[in-house]
Amino acid sequence: MKQNRKDRLKNKKYREIFKVFADNGNQALNYKQIASRSGNNDKSSRKLIMNLVLELAEDRILKEERNGRYRVDPKHIKLLDTSLLPKNYLIGIVDMKQTGKAYIIPEDGTEDVFISPNNTNRALHNDKVKIYIFPRRKGRKREGQIVDIIKRDKTFFVGSIQRSSKYAFFVPDSQNMPVDIYIPLEDLNKAKDGEKVLAEMTHWPERGKNPFGKVVKVLGQPGDNDVEMQSILAEYNFPLFFPKKVLNQANKIPTKISPEEIEGRREFR
Repeated sequence: MKQNRKDRLKNKKYREIFKVFADNGNQALNYKQIASRSGNNDKSSRKLIMNLVLELAEDRILKEERNGRYRVDPKHIKLLDTSLLPKNYLIGIVDMKQTGKAYIIPEDGTEDVFISPNNTNRALHNDKVKIYIFPRRKGRKREGQIVDIIKRDKTFFVGSIQRSSKYAFFVPDSQNMPVDIYIPLEDLNKAKDGEKVLAEMTHWPERGKNPFGKVVKVLGQPGDNDVEMQSILAEYNFPLFFPKKVLNQANKIPTKISPEEIEGRREFR
């Protein structure tokens, strides 16, 4: 009888498999390598390991990379029994590059950790994340993968619209944003091709290459002074307009100076 995911994570043989991946930096391994590194060298044990690996792959806990080689899917690393794993987890802030690679700045002030593009797990610049650090290779910088996004830094971005007949993409201005945002035509908010807009990232499917979003405000044509000023304000999370309550209070402020106020002033002209 096939075990569910929760039971698998408690099962000794499954945990041996997970430990092999943890001890080897989550390298892509075939079942023979897993069996050998977990001490299961006899024929029957290797066959059992093969069947367990296939079950884990079917349940998408393991991900097949190539030619029967597997690695743990990044989103499942946090499910492992960490008492069996090296204490190689830490919390930090993402320093994302336009190429998709990233560096994690740890909260504990230790050395930065390099994250390759295929291990960023949908994290973005300045997000607070939890990472798993791979065993260090000689002469190399610390490397790891993001296993959990603790807090998103932002979901609103400034950029331009690229529209086709069936869909549109939002291309961010920020050099730290490595992906474009897919915008359904019904969520364009009347934005036209080439216009600069403020867009919100609404969700990012687990297996999606790009996040989904919607246009919140059309700013106008790139190059216009007012548009570029609003773009800068929006990029740094400054409000583009005041709340109605604030505007109402501002309208109550008198525009003329009263005689009493003039009496209390000195003339310096």
